[in-house]
Amino acid sequence: MKQSHIYAFLCGALAGGIIALLLARDKENKTIQKINEKIKEGSEFTREQIEYLLTYLKKKASDGISGLEEEIANLEEQLNNFEDDAKNEE
Repeated sequence: MKQSHIYAFLCGALAGGIIALLLARDKENKTIQKINEKIKEGSEFTREQIEYLLTYLKKKASDGISGLEEEIANLEEQLNNFEDDAKNEE
């Protein structure tokens, strides 16, 4: 089965499930309350994951900048040594 068929099937099943939940009658609209709770939980989880991802990316960017600064310092030192060696040979 192609991957696009799998996605279509899953989307159809999800849409059908949501429609069934919305149309099913539960005492005092408990179904809608449950859906709202799950949406809130999902929103909170998504927010936490985004915050974690941003923190992770900031750390990686900071580490990358530090690594580049160290590499630039090493290259400057090598250039200075090369210039000193060239002056000494003259």
